[in-house]
Amino acid sequence: MTRFSTVPAPRGESPEPPARPSVRSIARALRVLRIMAAPERSEWSLFELCQAANLPKATVHRLLGTMIEEGFVEHARNPGYYRLGLEAAIVGHASLERRKPEASVDRILTDLVRRVQETVSVGLLSGTSMLSIARTHPSGTRHADVARGAVLPAHVSSGGKMLLASLPPERVAELYRGRHALQRFTPKTIATVPELMRHLAIVRERGYGIDDEEYVTGVRCLTVPIPSAAGPSHYCVGLSAPTARATLTQLRIAVRILDVAAVQLAPYFVNGAAPAPD
Repeated sequence: MTRFSTVPAPRGESPEPPARPSVRSIARALRVLRIMAAPERSEWSLFELCQAANLPKATVHRLLGTMIEEGFVEHARNPGYYRLGLEAAIVGHASLERRKPEASVDRILTDLVRRVQETVSVGLLSGTSMLSIARTHPSGTRHADVARGAVLPAHVSSGGKMLLASLPPERVAELYRGRHALQRFTPKTIATVPELMRHLAIVRERGYGIDDEEYVTGVRCLTVPIPSAAGPSHYCVGLSAPTARATLTQLRIAVRILDVAAVQLAPYFVNGAAPAPD
């Protein structure tokens, strides 16, 4: 049965508006999926999802039932808890594969590795999460590895903080609305949203982000935005290194090198999309 009638309305009568899917239900389901995709945790109870999504219990329960049928959500090991299903992984993997950098980007990153002698990467901000979409290591050196495709909370990532700082403060406040505490990973992790907002003001002023052992003890990272002519950038380029090789002073010296690479990378990264492979 077709959803929309192709029969013209009788003369003199106004056609009824076509039936349309419930945009609100789709938006709510996507909101729930986005919450479940947060890197801070892997399983959620119905009550927790209702609280986080600010939706009634019956609504979330109905949405979960539909998404379980479609494979995007599944029951977790703990009774009464839910987690993302394999269909969500398939869609996410497809999105990541379509963001593989082309050969020209690899050449720029390889040259950057040669200059800084540390691991370099390109990241993408999505909501309050940071996604690693390209990563290149120097040969023969010990490196702190975060694999391509890894998703980190933005508040512990030098790139996440840099790109959050490039947004208007009111937009950042909207992204973290309803949250106060932030997940801790090390004693240096920014632990609250107000603290994060104060830190972003500093990042906004200096123009680069630093992770000073905030995600992994013994590792420091430096990141600059990849410039965009279409508003705040969604992409950034940075380096990570063991603290023994990367003092804060050394990182600040490397800002200029990263800025040059960011300008070289800019034509290949447009907000909302990344280049297709060669």
